[in-house]
Amino acid sequence: MALWNVDFQNGIINQDQAFLIDEYVSEGYYPQINWPDCMPAQELIPLPEVKDADLVDVLHVENVTQEENTATATIIVSNPSLETITDIKIQYVATRIVNQETSNGTTRVTLEISNPVFYIEDYLVESISAIGASNISYTREYESGERTVKLDLYRPVYTINDWKEIKNSSSESYMLMNDLDFQNQSADTIRLGDFHGKLNGNNYTIKNIEMTNGAPMITYLYGTIENLFIENYKHNTTYEYTGIIYLAQLNSIINNLHIKNIQLGAKNRIGGVVGSSSGGTIMNSSVTNFSLYHDIQNTSNLQIGGLVGYVSSGTQIQNSYVQNLNIETPDNYSIQAIGGIVGYLYNGTVQNVYATGSITTSASNVGGIVGLNNYPIQYAYSMVNIYSKGSYIGGIVGNVVESSSTDSISNGLALGNVYTSSDTTNIGRIVGNPSATYTNSYAWNGQHINGELSTINSNILLSTSELQDAFTYTNRIFLGD
Repeated sequence: MALWNVDFQNGIINQDQAFLIDEYVSEGYYPQINWPDCMPAQELIPLPEVKDADLVDVLHVENVTQEENTATATIIVSNPSLETITDIKIQYVATRIVNQETSNGTTRVTLEISNPVFYIEDYLVESISAIGASNISYTREYESGERTVKLDLYRPVYTINDWKEIKNSSSESYMLMNDLDFQNQSADTIRLGDFHGKLNGNNYTIKNIEMTNGAPMITYLYGTIENLFIENYKHNTTYEYTGIIYLAQLNSIINNLHIKNIQLGAKNRIGGVVGSSSGGTIMNSSVTNFSLYHDIQNTSNLQIGGLVGYVSSGTQIQNSYVQNLNIETPDNYSIQAIGGIVGYLYNGTVQNVYATGSITTSASNVGGIVGLNNYPIQYAYSMVNIYSKGSYIGGIVGNVVESSSTDSISNGLALGNVYTSSDTTNIGRIVGNPSATYTNSYAWNGQHINGELSTINSNILLSTSELQDAFTYTNRIFLGD
């Protein structure tokens, strides 16, 4: 960089004006001796090419700490010539270098970030400037999208008015800064519509949410909901689906979401977290005290799950639970499937989950974890008591779709009683479908089948003392961590 600088060359070697510098260096050649025209012509010698590897370059962000509208980030910069970084420009934010430490060709730049125009996750790096030992400064410009950094900046949400503003810019990131009580607030105040950004609850609680007919709190989720607690949520709608979220789309993420006291009603798909999920991820989440309205209008093949009503397109459900499930359905409801975690698992994975509570229904396809199943379940236990008038009733899975070629469940444990008043053989400790297969799955020997203690499948029965021994879970059922 210094060799390409006319001022540097003049200052170093041209005190006596012995060299022709400006006209040659500016064209990319080394200086020539300044001698008369009668002397031999001098061969042009190209300056060395300046390559990207020679320049400072933003590599990644190591850490970000945000306090309201200001954040501090540690930016890792490749610095082969051990230059001093003078500026890093990032789209939509103001930046100021607070400190920098350089060693072994790398500089850790502490950058103060302020006045964000948009609060998002990925920001474009526009340029980086540096000055070398020769006191020559330069700026490396980046093309749009050439360098991005993850800053994860959040627009703070302190009040209900702040919450209402989320729907006006639904692709940004938001963070709760305190609990919010929506008592006596309208459904339009609570509804966020389609959400593409990130909502970080910061482990705070929103509560006392009562929705009127229409969409739930979030309609289509494309982004991320995390670290949020919800208490006292009610929604009875003539819409097809309901939950906290109407439909979770491909690549959406729900992480560390915990819901307590929720009552729901919809025509087709009902889930404590999501009515229907099409390719999203739900993990580290829970629902406690789940119940249904008893006046749902015009039900059509209801699919009811403590977490999700209907799962498709490779949805992943991991490390989550439902406690105190209390599902009672009137006989006039049209129901396809009910499960403690998922109603109908059409295409997806369910791993490391449990459910407790009760299901009372006239429906078929009822299971403690999944009602109707087309994909395997791994590492699950159910303590859901099921009372039905239908068939295909199972402690973990109600019914397995015939097209399923794999075991319906592996590494499972069924604890709840299973009962049906129907004259059917399609009832089981683990799976209600007698033709379905399962591996390494067990049931409690105190489990009642149709009101009686039974020795059916005695080879998979575990005693109370065995269930009180950690070895059973770690070395027989292999539930893991």
